[in-house]
Amino acid sequence: MAAIDRPWLESYSEARRHALAGRGVIKRQREFIAREKAKGLSTDRSEDLLALFQQTQVIFEGDLARISAERG
Repeated sequence: MAAIDRPWLESYSEARRHALAGRGVIKRQREFIAREKAKGLSTDRSEDLLALFQQTQVIFEGDLARISAERG
């Protein structure tokens, strides 16, 4: 059995948590926007925030892919 590379495993675990949490944030923000639109309310600020979440998610997903590739 190969030894576990703890620093890699910790980095991978953290990157995975960030990516998963970010996906949840984006999903909830989209749901919020849909509810607000259904009420006829403005969603401009909520959509700006969603765009920021999505930009951040690109970073999270990139980190996860990079760290995963280090082990592969």
